[in-house]
Amino acid sequence: MRRVVAIPSSTCQGHSPGEGYRVDTPYKRRYAAPHRLVSFHEQERGKIGPCWAPLREHRLYQASFLLRDYGWKVEDLPFGTEGLLPLNVDPKRHFAEQHLREAPLEIMSASREQLLRVPGIGPQGAAAILRARKEGRITDLSHLRQLRIRAPEQAAPYILLSGEQPLQQLSLFA
Repeated sequence: MRRVVAIPSSTCQGHSPGEGYRVDTPYKRRYAAPHRLVSFHEQERGKIGPCWAPLREHRLYQASFLLRDYGWKVEDLPFGTEGLLPLNVDPKRHFAEQHLREAPLEIMSASREQLLRVPGIGPQGAAAILRARKEGRITDLSHLRQLRIRAPEQAAPYILLSGEQPLQQLSLFA
């Protein structure tokens, strides 16, 4: 097992976040600001990475939630060629664009794990969808809104309702 240490962010230079980030800790939550986690071997080699911009830190928090609360694996995260998460889009939406845009999920038959891959659907929303499927059909985005899914429009491009893509308002600025 690697030893993980925290260093002050003022000493950072060029580092990839996948290194030194240990997922198998006994702690429920890990916060790295204003320090960040690096591996002991990386610290010994003097390869200490860049200071995190607030957006990069936000992406790391999103990745942490996906790993901890959504059951994702590190391999599921969209690391770029330098080993960094993309800053321009959140990790869950990036995954959905890569895997669900061309093959949307049917809400009435998707498993909990599959529902958790859809932007706009979290653990509580997935549980509500599974309960609602036992009572009847989900045929419209308004049904998702009634299940207290806050932004079903985010999920619309990646799901099927009764075998069809839900109608959605096109953006004027896209």
